[in-house]
Amino acid sequence: PRKITETYPVIGIEMEGYAPSNVEIANYIGKLAGCNLFHNVKMVYSREDKVGNAITRQFKLTMEVLLDRDYRMEPAEEVAHVNVN
Repeated sequence: PRKITETYPVIGIEMEGYAPSNVEIANYIGKLAGCNLFHNVKMVYSREDKVGNAITRQFKLTMEVLLDRDYRMEPAEEVAHVNVN
């Protein structure tokens, strides 16, 4: 017997950036993975780098947006601004 599986198109996203620590990267990945828009969120690498005089973490992530459903935009929550001196 043949097994028939349906496939749906996806949009693949690769993102590179800098963060102050691996903890910040992990928190960011957690927030992306917890969002209903992004699926299969994975860290490709994280390595030490230097930006100016600051030691940072350079990272690369991949994720997918599934196209087998309708998405709708909702207003973003208001965020309070904090002044740091």
